[in-house]
Amino acid sequence: MRALLMRGANKDIKDKKGRKPLDLVDDIKDEKLQMELRAGLSSEGMCDCLMLKTPLKKTDKSLSMPFAFLVVYDFVFALLILILFPGKLFLRKFTETYSMEITS
Repeated sequence: MRALLMRGANKDIKDKKGRKPLDLVDDIKDEKLQMELRAGLSSEGMCDCLMLKTPLKKTDKSLSMPFAFLVVYDFVFALLILILFPGKLFLRKFTETYSMEITS
């Protein structure tokens, strides 16, 4: 079943009686096999984009995931710099502002 689904088999196809593969799972006597088939044939969850489990469908290459990673990485890096080194970035402007007030 996994091989068929990974090669792009339609899991919503109906037979002559109008039953889908998920409807036929109840006819199987082995409980473990029933659970595995239900998990494979059920609709996908909300977090499938995280690829926490092996996908049962053919995946296409996309540039959206590397782009999202780079955006998040850059945001976290900038935030880390601002938190760890706040004095280095703003010290020059701070000293220029107050040195002008002291001299005037």
